[in-house]
Amino acid sequence: IAFFRAVLDRLSTSPGVASAALGVPIPFSGENWGGSFEIEGRAMGPGDPGPHAYQRYVTPGYFTALEIPLRGGRYFSNEDRKGSQLVAVVDANLARQYWPGQNPVGQHIRRGTNAPWETIVGVVAHVKHSALVGDSDKGVCYHSLLQTPSPDVFVLAKTNGDAAGLAGAIREAVRSADNAQPVHGLKTMDQRITESLGPRRFAVTLLAVFAGLSLLLSALGLYALVSYTVAQRTHEIGIRVSLGAQRSQVLALMIGYGLRLALIGVVLGAAVAFALARLVSSQLYGVGAFDLGTFGLMGFGLVVAALAASYVPARRAAKVDPVVALRYE
Repeated sequence: IAFFRAVLDRLSTSPGVASAALGVPIPFSGENWGGSFEIEGRAMGPGDPGPHAYQRYVTPGYFTALEIPLRGGRYFSNEDRKGSQLVAVVDANLARQYWPGQNPVGQHIRRGTNAPWETIVGVVAHVKHSALVGDSDKGVCYHSLLQTPSPDVFVLAKTNGDAAGLAGAIREAVRSADNAQPVHGLKTMDQRITESLGPRRFAVTLLAVFAGLSLLLSALGLYALVSYTVAQRTHEIGIRVSLGAQRSQVLALMIGYGLRLALIGVVLGAAVAFALARLVSSQLYGVGAFDLGTFGLMGFGLVVAALAASYVPARRAAKVDPVVALRYE
């Protein structure tokens, strides 16, 4: 605990550090601890494993450093130290699961039959721990690291400048407290989140490649269809031109034909997409399953592709020589 305090005191006064804290495990670290606990005054039946939560051990300032909002009660303070009443902070998901419709602040919990009781002093927002999407909504219980120390911890520092520049400050803070302690795995939170998205980024890239190929094949198919239609209607086009139709009118006629096909496809495709959107809603983050901007952009892209695919054969139709077209069989 003295080591923890020395590291925090040195790091907090380092240039560029807005706030500092220690914690284990932290979000997107690849570690996750869990365990059962007991709620005072709540009996458990035979074979009941009891309440269960993910467990975190943090110092005061952890919630501020990671910008985790307070929902009720208070955060940990420097008064929550060894020898004082053991305290805990729970997240909103744990509060909703085991204290529905109640305020858990002031309730007592303990980790094991012979363990001391801890008083819940605050409720904080739930934080995604392993993934932005598909992460567990299981509740979390935070314990004061200054009351229950861990043999290894993460050092967190927040800055308003370049986060990568904090590596030296963190190493120096640890070295000044105990130069025998190793420091490793220094990464920004953005880097950790990016690494967690690696498999999904690959899947999305692969999906984008196949979607691009599908769009290309659709455009080629539409080009072939409009070209075939022009060939079939050559005689008709010759008559239209002979009767005074302008080339711009012929061009609009053929492009309109291609666009009508595309719009029918967009409408049908959007209807199917809306019907199936709920199946992929759990895999989305930061965008809804029925995001109108996404649907609108995709529809616009398909219409543009159809316009490009229709233009060349339509332009060729507009240049048809009426004399040649009237002889066409």
